[in-house]
Amino acid sequence: MVARSASGLASPQAGRSAVGRRYPGRRRPAGALQGLFPPAFGWTLFSGRAAQEATAAVAAAGEDAPGRLHALARSYLHFIRTRPHVHDLAYGPAVAKRDHPLLQDAAITCWALLHDAVAACQPPDISEAEVLGRSAAAWGTVYGIARLAAFHQIPQSVPGDIEGLIDAAIDALVTGWQTQPPRR
Repeated sequence: MVARSASGLASPQAGRSAVGRRYPGRRRPAGALQGLFPPAFGWTLFSGRAAQEATAAVAAAGEDAPGRLHALARSYLHFIRTRPHVHDLAYGPAVAKRDHPLLQDAAITCWALLHDAVAACQPPDISEAEVLGRSAAAWGTVYGIARLAAFHQIPQSVPGDIEGLIDAAIDALVTGWQTQPPRR
């Protein structure tokens, strides 16, 4: 039995524990999440909506390459803050994206946005392999700070807010990309 909140939606904590008990230590089959959320909820659609929001944020940043990367990071942070349990499903080990086409499409869209934003921040003559590695590093950096913040694991003694930490991290990456030769 899945606990329901006052709004009628499945409790994320109840859903997490129910899924975890049924399929301990492995990815859930495609239909395993059925019943955790009402059909109209469409949890995979939230990931699709997040991809649409990210696309709009990047487009709104215009031609400023670092600005597009910052916009994408803010959009990702917004997704984690407003839909943390959907984020856990979308990016955690509980669900295989290949089993959920909408989720996979959203992930592909977001990766393409990230890749293009990172590629636009590169100096000339950077290989595609290097852009891919730098894209993964940028995502890991933003993901790490955002997840640490979501779990209240950044010490209060660290000055500034989470947006400022992420902005500073992106600025450091972009500056490093401009000054460091590519890995060989």
